[in-house]
Amino acid sequence: MSRHNFPLRMGPGAAFETVRNFLREADFTDTFLRAHFQIPGLYTFLYSVGVQGEHIRRHYSHPATAVLLARLLIEGQPFTGQELSAKLPESFLDALKDLGLLERCRTGWQCPVLLMPPMGFWVASDRGARPGANVYQEGDYVMSGVERVCWDYASRISMRPCRKFLDMGTGSGLGALLGSRCAEDVYGIDITDRAVQFASFNRALNGIENLTFLQGDMFAPVAGMQFDRITANLPFEPPLKKNLIFSVGGEDGEAIIHRFVSEVAPFLAPGGRVFALVLGTDRESGDFEDRIRQWLGAAASECDVALLVTQKFSPVEYATQQIIGEGEGLWKAHEWDAFYRKLDARQVVLAHLLIQKRATERPVFFTRRDFGPLTGLAEMEWLLDWETFIREPGFEELLLATVAEPTSDWELLVRHALREGALKAQSYTFVKKHPFAVELEAPPWMGMLASSCDGKKTVGELCQSFTAKGLSREQFLAGATALFSADVLRMNGHAPPSSGV
Repeated sequence: MSRHNFPLRMGPGAAFETVRNFLREADFTDTFLRAHFQIPGLYTFLYSVGVQGEHIRRHYSHPATAVLLARLLIEGQPFTGQELSAKLPESFLDALKDLGLLERCRTGWQCPVLLMPPMGFWVASDRGARPGANVYQEGDYVMSGVERVCWDYASRISMRPCRKFLDMGTGSGLGALLGSRCAEDVYGIDITDRAVQFASFNRALNGIENLTFLQGDMFAPVAGMQFDRITANLPFEPPLKKNLIFSVGGEDGEAIIHRFVSEVAPFLAPGGRVFALVLGTDRESGDFEDRIRQWLGAAASECDVALLVTQKFSPVEYATQQIIGEGEGLWKAHEWDAFYRKLDARQVVLAHLLIQKRATERPVFFTRRDFGPLTGLAEMEWLLDWETFIREPGFEELLLATVAEPTSDWELLVRHALREGALKAQSYTFVKKHPFAVELEAPPWMGMLASSCDGKKTVGELCQSFTAKGLSREQFLAGATALFSADVLRMNGHAPPSSGV
C-alpha cells in the first residue's frame, strides 16, 4: 500500500504532546477501561458483537471523558463538531486533526484508525471491521497488539534491564515500546511500510526517544549488529486464511518461524535471549521442537532452547476454531483436513519459544514444558536461569552440599497391575502444576528420595545412602536434579516464583 494512503500524519511535536497529555489527564488507560467496562482485557473491544457488544454499549452512558474517548477512538463512532467541542478542549481536537486522528466523515468527525491504551502506552493501528467505522482489509493490515494472542505475547516479554533490544515483526510497535522501558537502545523491524509508519507514529505519540523503527526483510536492516534480547510475534497461520502479511506463515505455517530460527543466532550477543510466540505441529515424522533444533543448524551447539506450550489442539479442533472465526462454510473443513493430512500432523501447539546463546563454555539444553494454570513470565525466566545454572561448572559440588527442601504441592501417582496373582507397582509419576505442568515418570527410588528429604540431610549424605544400596552416583545425581527441576525439591536461592496460592 502506497504511503499516501496512510491516514495519519507525523505532525508537529507539540501536537503529539498535547494529545499525550490530554489522554493521560482523562485517564484513557487500560486500567480505567477494564474497570469501567468490566472486561478482562482490551481485546474485548475488538469483538464487541452480540451479548458482549450489548454489555459494552450499556457502559457508554457514563459521563467520564475516558468513556467518550473510547467511543471516538476505539469504537470509531462519528460525532458532530458541536458534540466534540462541548466535551473536549479545542486544543486537543486541533491536535487530533493535525495528526490525522480526526477526519471529516459524512455525519461529522471520526477517528480513521483504532487507538488503544495497552500497558501504559497509546497505540494506533488499523481498525477492524465494525459498522459505521473505517475498515482497512489489505494484505498489509496492521494489528493493534491488544488481540488476545498478541496480548499473551506482549505480557511475556522480559523486562529485565539490557543494553540492546530488537522487536522482529513489530507491527504497531507495542513490543518495541515495551522494550524501551528496559533497554538502552531499541530497534523494531517490519517487512511492511504501513507497519513501520504506524510504529513510528506510536513512538512519537508516546514520546519515546531510545527507539528506532526500520523496514526490511527479517534481519537485513540490522546486519552486523547483536542484541541482548530479541522478541518476535511472527506470522504462523497456515496458508488457508486471508492473505494477511502479519498472519500467514508460509506453505506449512512454519516457514517464517523456520527462517527466523535459522538466522537468529548471529544476532544474539553472548547470554542474549529470544522471546517468541510460535504455532506449529507435532507430526508423525517428529515433534515441533525437533524441527526447531534442526533449523538452528550449527548454532544448536551454542544455543539453549525451551519450547513452553500454552495450548494444544487436535487438528480438527484448531481447524474448527479457524473456520468459525473466519465465518467460512463447512466446505472449508475439507481443505484443512487435507492440509493436516499432508503434514501427518498429530496435534497443533501454541507456544513461547525461548532461545539463549550461551555466555560460557558449557553443555546446552533443549527442553519442552507445558504451562500450568499460573505459569507466566516469571516462571519462564526462572526456567532459563535454572537450566543454565545446572549446566555451569561447579554445579555438582553445590548440589551435593545442598540441604534438600521438599515442596508440598506435588503428588506421586503409582500405577498398579495384577501380576502373578498380586497387585504390583508398574510405574511412578510425580505430578506438579507449578511452575510448569509436569508429569515426571520416575523409578521407585526417586519416590523414596523425595520422602527422605527432611530439610536436614544434604544431597551428598543422601547420595551416600542410595549408592550404598547399589545405585550409581550418575543415576542418583541425574534423578535428584530432575526432582529439583520439577520443583519437587528446592535448592536455597533457586526457588521458582511463588504460585500465589
